[in-house]
Amino acid sequence: MPIADLLQRLQEIPSVTVQPPAPHAERNVEGVAGAPLPADYRDLLEQCSAIDGLSIEVDFTGEAFDFGFEEAFPYKVTFAGDGIGNFWIADVAEPSADSPIFFACHDPPIVLFQCRGVETFLKE
Repeated sequence: MPIADLLQRLQEIPSVTVQPPAPHAERNVEGVAGAPLPADYRDLLEQCSAIDGLSIEVDFTGEAFDFGFEEAFPYKVTFAGDGIGNFWIADVAEPSADSPIFFACHDPPIVLFQCRGVETFLKE
């Protein structure tokens, strides 16, 4: 299902607000990530900057979260967090149509592969 359709479905949930795209988002996020963004992430940024009202905080601009661990993820966008120290990361180190999404847990300290691409993340 295309990202636009997934965002539309989310907007149908009364408690959820899909925030409009941020000006110059792609350029700004690439600056934060340190690498070009995959096609699916660019597509997402053209349609929204964040999603409010979910059980996790989601900010696709990467500005809301500060997750280090550059040794493992030197080129990343940390785009979601649960408020207790766990984060979701798009690894943009390799140019691709969609980037791998990882879940970084703080207790126990572990990083797990979640899915491939933000479209799949939105479906989950």
